[in-house]
This record gives sequence, C-alpha cells and structure tokens, in this order.
Amino acid sequence: MDSEVAIKFATRLLSAERNETFGAALVDMLRELSDFDYFAVVGYIGEDRPILIHDNLREVASETVVKNFLEGGYLLDAVYVACSASVEPGLYRLVDLAPDEYYGADFAGTAHYHPCVSPKSGSLAEEIVFILRITDGIHVVISMMRALGRDVFSQEEVSDLGTFTPLLNELAARHWRSLLSPSRRPTAQTSRRGIVLEDAFRNFQKETLSEREQSVVRLLLRGHSTASAAQVLGITEGTLKVHRKNVYEKLNINSLGQLFRIFCDQVLTRPD
Repeated sequence: MDSEVAIKFATRLLSAERNETFGAALVDMLRELSDFDYFAVVGYIGEDRPILIHDNLREVASETVVKNFLEGGYLLDAVYVACSASVEPGLYRLVDLAPDEYYGADFAGTAHYHPCVSPKSGSLAEEIVFILRITDGIHVVISMMRALGRDVFSQEEVSDLGTFTPLLNELAARHWRSLLSPSRRPTAQTSRRGIVLEDAFRNFQKETLSEREQSVVRLLLRGHSTASAAQVLGITEGTLKVHRKNVYEKLNINSLGQLFRIFCDQVLTRPD
C-alpha cells in the first residue's frame, strides 16, 4: 500500500476517534481501501451475548434474524469460537477460521439464525474479519462482506488492510472499552444471560444424550466433518458415525439441519 494513503487513513481515523460517529467513519474509510457490500461491527463480551455496534445487515436480513443471531445463533459462529479461543488480533478470511465442513453445515446456510451466510447459501462471495482484542475475553470484530457474484478479496487487499490491525486494535480499545465494560452495559443486554458455548452444549439434551454424544454434537454443529470430529475425539470415523446415528435416533431426527434447529431453538428459548 502507498505510504501516503496509509498515513492519510491513520490521520483521519485518529481525528474521528472521540467522535460518536467513529464506527461509521471507520467503515467509510475501510471502504475507500477495499470495497465491500455489507458490514457489521460486533462486540463479543466474554459470557454475555454480543452487542451489534454498527451495521447494515438489514439489507440482507430481517430484524428477527439479526435478533436470533444475537440471542443464540452466534454460539456456533466461527468468529465467536475464534474469539473464545483468544485468537491473535488480525485480519482473517472467514474460511480460514472455520472448521472443514462449516460451509456445508446448516448453520452457515440457515437464514433464520444467521444474517449473513456462506457462499453456498447464495448470499456472499466472501467475508473477511478484523478480530480486535479490547481486554481479556472482550473483542470487537469488524466484518466486511462481498455479495455473491463479486470477486473474493484479493491477497493484496487482505495484506494491505491487515497492516492496519495494530492501529485499529488500539483505537477500538480506546473508543469502545467503556461501551463493552460489564459495569457500563445496560441490564437488558447482560440479563441473558451469561450463555457460554460450552454450557449450551453441556446442557443440550443432557437427559437424553450421553457425554460422548454431546461431544459429538458439539463438534458437528461447529462445522467439523465426521473425519475431523473423529480425529479431535481420538476415535475412528466409523465409531463417530455410530455415535451420530444414536444421537439422531434418540432425538428422532435424520439430518444435521434438524439437529442444528433443535439446538438453536433450545438456546433461543432458554429463560433469562
């Protein structure tokens, strides 16, 4: 990237730092560097549900879909899982964060729980995300998406944008730390709920499924193939398939899509 462009971008961003329209200014400047159609700036706050800080998701999803994602669908999102695993701050292609079968899983192709979904669902050409660490356990994610039919982000674009990670991380921490602080967040946003991914899986059909079957469910719903899930659990693929078959029989279902919907419905209807 031309150094003059980089300096101009940094100067403008620093000037907007304390402005209440910081989020909008940030997105506008990122679009000047690399065009994209949809965006979302999301705060992931440890065990609490995320906060949607700035977005244009209503251009591709209804209010209900966005609400469903924020109240439970996010638990299976590859970005949330990456934040929970304390991935290093940086710019990532979503495909590089996701397990091997993530784009084939019904989570990525389900419009009811996810506002922006995979290329195979017919919505996006690609999604790239800045993952910025505000404090331990608290992240801001800047998601930039191109609509289906457009080119994916070039390696040059990703490389150039990625050079701004340190600056974005510093400014995001300074600008949004108070918004995402547990002591400053409205009760309505924290009342849900302390849902964490592992607790959601641990409680999922616990009266029906064995611990091993719950482990299988956890990996399959996160987007692992049977081969990948078997490798994680240290069992053969054949044994994994037997566990999956038993899960389907116990829950009276016959597909991953049905399993996904049962899981999301349980999480979304969980009382405060």
